[in-house]
Amino acid sequence: MRQTLLTTIVLLIFCRGVNSFEWISDLQDGADIYACVDDTVTMSWRYAVQEGEVVEDVKWYFDPGNNSRTAIAAVVENLFFPLSSSYSNRLYYAPEEGITLTLVTGRDSGQYSVAVTVLNSSYFATHMRTVSLVVAEEVLVDHSKALKAQQERLTVHDNKTGQLHVQLSCGDYIFTGHPPVSVEWTFPSGDTQLVSTHIDGKFFLTLPNPVEGGNYTCRLWSKLPPVSCLPHNASVLEVSSVTVDEVKVRLSLLEGEQEMLKTDKQEMMTEMDRLREENQNLTEIINSQQRYFLELGSKNVMFDGRLSQGSLYVNFGQRVVFSQARRNEGNAYNTATGVFTAPFNGTYFFVLTAAHTYNDYGSSLSATLSLTDNGSTFCQVQTKTANVAVNCVATVYRTQGEQVWLMYYDVPTKFRCTALQQEKHVQYCTLSSICNNVVNSLPSIARSADGNMALAPSSSVAHAPESHYLVDNM
Repeated sequence: MRQTLLTTIVLLIFCRGVNSFEWISDLQDGADIYACVDDTVTMSWRYAVQEGEVVEDVKWYFDPGNNSRTAIAAVVENLFFPLSSSYSNRLYYAPEEGITLTLVTGRDSGQYSVAVTVLNSSYFATHMRTVSLVVAEEVLVDHSKALKAQQERLTVHDNKTGQLHVQLSCGDYIFTGHPPVSVEWTFPSGDTQLVSTHIDGKFFLTLPNPVEGGNYTCRLWSKLPPVSCLPHNASVLEVSSVTVDEVKVRLSLLEGEQEMLKTDKQEMMTEMDRLREENQNLTEIINSQQRYFLELGSKNVMFDGRLSQGSLYVNFGQRVVFSQARRNEGNAYNTATGVFTAPFNGTYFFVLTAAHTYNDYGSSLSATLSLTDNGSTFCQVQTKTANVAVNCVATVYRTQGEQVWLMYYDVPTKFRCTALQQEKHVQYCTLSSICNNVVNSLPSIARSADGNMALAPSSSVAHAPESHYLVDNM
């Protein structure tokens, strides 16, 4: 309990001691100080301590803006010591006023800090404050020329309010250094407004609606550098005025509205031209698609081939030819060669069905038929039992002109087209194909960077009609 009470008393004394130190100068922490070249600047950091407190030391630091703070001076036991050779003959200490820097230059611009360390019998504490010094190293304006206030011929449009406004300008000056300058406008009513942004050497004042007629004046704001660094008789420090006539202002606003209407009309005409072009492109796309569908509708492939003889004897590696075509739309199947030729690019569907009667090695041996193009076998059947039909299916993509045919790969075999004893008038020696148009890709619509639409080339011409390739053998 005694230990806790003692700790509390020490903390109370520490807090009271910390609060006893007080800054009493008007210079605020973080303030900006402006100066001209060769000026004398005083950084007035005054403070007060309570009875029993002792100032152990006071140190001053300088940071040019790159986070490299260095000590420039110190007071120890009431003795002042400059710590930097660049300040040895220009830095002075006043116990009641802080420090004074003479003959300032642009290199002196930066942050200055003071650190005061205070002691008493129970604690010590360090108190700090910082200011920024800005030295106008160069003259910002050509002081041989006078400012000129005038009313701008063109009005400006406010996107937020949708209104047109009259603008006044003050300028035609050259600026070469730092910090920037400001212009003070005075209204006919006596109100003032500072403008610090400029475009092409001019400060612009946008007049609120309704416009107040009368005399408007502008002048460089000379309370701070760099304007305060100019000679007092500089022409640029003179006041310039312009008279605003309310009737002329209304005419200017009407002219501005007419210009806006012309611009809007031109934009509408441009948009209408763009829409016409887009509509023409869409019409071309529709017409192209209609032609495309009509063209697809004419691309039907359908055939039904049969053996014209009563029987067909085939050897190993022999092509099977169906010399009789009951239907052959598109003439894709050649009854003389037994070759199916794709009339256009696409995917074709084939069904192969086969049955044999006997071969040279007995009717129980198998017979093999393959749908091929000499490079690939798309489907294959083996008739292992006489007079029993088997089938296979294949989906094959063919480009225009590519071919497929039926090959026999086995022992010599005889296929007959006569009817079976139990199935009169049923012939197994047939090859059939049915094709239906299936669209794979249509001309696409491409939108260009300017928003126009146009017909773009397709990745492929079309998905070929579906093919049904049926072979019945006996």
